[in-house]
Amino acid sequence: MNKLTYQNSVLRIVTDKINISNYYYFLITIIVLFLLLINTPYKTSYEYVLIKDDSYKLIVDDTFFPIKNKYLYFNHKKYAYSVVEISDNYIANDKKYYNVIIDININDFKSNKNIFTVEVIKDKSTLLKYFLNKMKGK
Repeated sequence: MNKLTYQNSVLRIVTDKINISNYYYFLITIIVLFLLLINTPYKTSYEYVLIKDDSYKLIVDDTFFPIKNKYLYFNHKKYAYSVVEISDNYIANDKKYYNVIIDININDFKSNKNIFTVEVIKDKSTLLKYFLNKMKGK
């Protein structure tokens, strides 16, 4: 059986001074990490199909609209584009799709393929802005 000594007794735990500053350092560290987490920027991006014929036709769904950003990304490169024409919607797989004809100057599309997957960044935000917008009801 273990002998009760000063090192493992309840009296030692009660009478020893607890260093409160360590707890404050821990609390401050947790608060700083939380603030960094909610202010970390993130971006919402979507992948779409780009078909190269006589013109460039981007096949998009409802998430593409409204058009805020006039850039798309292909092979991690940023390209500016302008919308020439938006077709009427059509339904495929129970989802609305649109054909958006765009004017873009891409020299990297020199390949045998005519169908490319491109990425459009829809929104850049932080978690704090997201939570504030949810509280406002937007």
